[in-house]
Amino acid sequence: MARRRLATAAALLGLSLLGWLLPRTALRDPTPTTWIVDRRGAFIGERPADPDGGIGYWPVDPVPPRVAAATLALEDRRFDRHPGVDPLAIGRALVGNLRAGSRTSGASTLAMQLARLQRPGPRSYLRKAGEALVAVGLTLRHGRTAVLGAYLRQAPYGNNIHGVAFAARRYFNKPVEDLSWAEVALLTALPQAPSLTNLYTIDGRGRATQRARRILGVLEAQGWLSAIEAEAAGVDLSRLTVVAKPRRHPDLLHTLVDAPAGATLLRLSLDRDDQHAIALIARKAVESWALRGAGNASVMVVDRQTGQVRVAVGSVDYWSLDAGAIDYSRVRRNPGSTLKPFAYAAALDLDLLQPNTVLADLRLGPAGIANADGRFLGPLLPRQALANSRNVPAVALVEQIGLPRMLGLLGRLGLNPRHKGLDAVGAGLALGGLPVSLRELVGAWMTLAGDGRLRPFVDRADQEAVAGERVFSERAVAQVSRWLADPLARLPTFPRMGPAEYAAPIAIKTGTSGDYRDAWALGITPTALVGVWVGNAAWRPMASLSGYTAAAEILSRVMRHLHPDLGRGFADRALAPPPGTQPVALCPLSGQRPGPRCDRQVVEDLLPAEVPAQACSVHRAAQVDAQTGGPPSPRSRAVVTRTVIALPAEYAAWQQAQGWPAPPQVGPVGETITLRLLAPADGTVLMPDPEAPAGGGTLELAASADPPVPSLVWLIDGEPFAEVPHPYTLRWPLQPGRHRIAAQLPGAPVSTAAVTVTVHR
Repeated sequence: MARRRLATAAALLGLSLLGWLLPRTALRDPTPTTWIVDRRGAFIGERPADPDGGIGYWPVDPVPPRVAAATLALEDRRFDRHPGVDPLAIGRALVGNLRAGSRTSGASTLAMQLARLQRPGPRSYLRKAGEALVAVGLTLRHGRTAVLGAYLRQAPYGNNIHGVAFAARRYFNKPVEDLSWAEVALLTALPQAPSLTNLYTIDGRGRATQRARRILGVLEAQGWLSAIEAEAAGVDLSRLTVVAKPRRHPDLLHTLVDAPAGATLLRLSLDRDDQHAIALIARKAVESWALRGAGNASVMVVDRQTGQVRVAVGSVDYWSLDAGAIDYSRVRRNPGSTLKPFAYAAALDLDLLQPNTVLADLRLGPAGIANADGRFLGPLLPRQALANSRNVPAVALVEQIGLPRMLGLLGRLGLNPRHKGLDAVGAGLALGGLPVSLRELVGAWMTLAGDGRLRPFVDRADQEAVAGERVFSERAVAQVSRWLADPLARLPTFPRMGPAEYAAPIAIKTGTSGDYRDAWALGITPTALVGVWVGNAAWRPMASLSGYTAAAEILSRVMRHLHPDLGRGFADRALAPPPGTQPVALCPLSGQRPGPRCDRQVVEDLLPAEVPAQACSVHRAAQVDAQTGGPPSPRSRAVVTRTVIALPAEYAAWQQAQGWPAPPQVGPVGETITLRLLAPADGTVLMPDPEAPAGGGTLELAASADPPVPSLVWLIDGEPFAEVPHPYTLRWPLQPGRHRIAAQLPGAPVSTAAVTVTVHR
C-alpha cells in the first residue's frame, strides 16, 4: 500500500512537473521588426510589433556557420555534447565561486540563456534551477539547431536590439550572411553585457573589441581560422566602422505603408534625400507665410512612368503645433479649380468640345457665376478658358456633360469615395465643390500625366506598375496637357514670369477654395507629377494665399530641385501634340481660319475633320457713319469702311464694356430680328437686403438682338418700363411681388418670352 501511494504521488508530481514544463519549453516566436528603407537602401524607420518593446527578432534560418562558431566559442563550447545543461561548467563554476568567496562566474548554457530570454525574471538559485530544467526540455523537445536559432533571434545586442540578423543590419547595414569574421566577432561579443559593450560609446566599443579578440583567439584554436586569417581578422577589427545610430524620421512616418506578410525588410519607392529636401522647401515657405494664416503644407511627387511615389510630405513638421502629426495628403479639402481639366478632357472625348470651339466667359443669371478676379473675358477658345481657369465656361461644360455623368466620372477617378450625390455637390462640382485629398487628387491626375489610364500608386520598390482602367483618350490628355503648359494662354488672368512659368513645357494647374482656406497646385514634368497643398489644421481663411501665390510657389521650388537644369529648359521644348492632329492657325474670337481683318491668331492642334473651311466671320468690313459709327444715313457727312466685330448677340454688353467697335445696328424690320432674354432666369426668387436703404435693391435685365437694333423696350408686367439703347442692359428697382419681365422691339410685335421673378418683402 505504501509503495502504491508513493507511486501515485510520484506520478502526480511527474504530471505536475510536466504541466509546468511543457509551456516553458515552447519556442517563442516574437514578431520581427520591419526595417524600412528608401529605394536606394537609405534608412527611414523601424516598425516594431510592440512600440514599447524591443526591436529586431529577425529569424536566422539557416544559422550562418561563422555566426554559430563565434557565438559558441565563449558562450557554450560544449553545446554539441550536453543536453542543455553542462555539468562540467557547473562544477567549474562552483569551485571557482567557492575559492573566491563570491559569485565570479556562471555556468549558463545557450539553452539556459534562451529559457531566461523567453521568461525573464529576478535572479535566484531556485530560478536558475528551473531554467536548467527548462533548458533540458528545450533541447530534448526541439533539438540543438532550433535552440541556437531561437537564441540568435532573441539575444540582446545593445541599444534595445534583439537578434543577430537585425544587429547586422543596424550596425553594419548588411545581411547577417555577409558578415566578415571581424564583424561576426564584434557582434557576438555584445550579448553577455549589452549595456557595457555599447558600440556607440568609446568605452563600450573598447570592451566589445577586447572581447571580440578573445573570440577570434578561440576560433583560431578551434581550427575555424588559420593564423593568417586570425591576424587579418584582428586587423579588420581595429578598422571596422559601425554605421551611425539611425535616426527615426517622424516626417516620413505618414508615408510608411504596411509591410507584406512576413516581410522584415521593406524597401519603399520613396527617395529619402528628395523627401527631406522637399519637406524643407515646404517648411520654409509655410514659415514665411505664417502671419498670413498658412500653418501646414503637403507635397507629393510621383514617377509618371511607374506610378512610384518618390516624395510624400504629409506635413512640414511632424512636431508642428499646427497638428503636424496629421498626414494632410490624406485629409479631404475643397480642391478649387484643380478638377476643371477633367471636365475639358471629358468634353473632348464626348465630342462636346473641339480645340476651336468658342466658349463664353460671361455673367450667367441674376446672381451670376463669378470668376476669381471678378472679370469676364468674353469669347475664349478652350486653351485660354482652361489656362485662365475661368469659372463660367467650366460650369457650362459640366452642364453639357451632365452633372450625373460628371459625378460618375470623378467617381471612376477615385475622387468620390463616399459616393456623394448631386444634392450634396450641385453645380459647384466644376468649381471644387467635391472635397478630395491630395493623394486622391494626384492619383486622378495620373490619367492626365499618362495616357489617360488610371495608374495606381506604387509605394514599394518591389511592386510592379499596373495600368488600370482607361478614363480618357490619349488625344484628350495630350490636348489638355498642352493647354496647361502654355504660359501665353494664361494671360491676362495670370501674369508672365510668375511661379507658374518655366523655361520648359510643364503643365500647371492651380486651385483655391473659398475664402483662401486651401491653396493647391499640380504640375506635370517629362518625368514626374507633383502635387502641393497649403492651408492650416483649423481650416481658417488665409490672407490672399491662393494656389497661384502660395502652392505654385512651392511647386516651382520643388520643380527646380527635381530638375536642376530647368532654367536651361529641357531638350524637348514642346509636349508631343495629340495623335492624328495638325497645327492650324485660327482667329481666337471665332475659332475659324484667320481672315484679312483679323488682328491676331493662335495655333491649335486639330484633327483633319475639325479644320474649319470658313474664314473668320466675326471680323467684318462695314460701311459706317464716320461720326456716329452707326449705319450710314442720307444725313451722313462721311462714310468710311471700318473693321467691326460681329460677335453673337449675347456678347453685346460685354463688347461695349471693352470699347470694341460693334457692328452697325439695323432698323426694326419685324420678324427678321431674333430677340433673346439673357437675364434674369425664369423663376428667380429674390430677397432684398434688409440692411440696404429702401428702394436700393436692383436687378440686372439683359437681352440680345440678332442682328443688333438701336434699342429695345423693357416690359414689366406687360407695361413699358424703359426704352434702352444697344446693348439693352438695365438695372430695374426691385418691387415686392410676382412680376413678368420681357423685352420687345419698339413699335413692333416682336418680343422675348416673358420670365417670372418673385421679390419677397
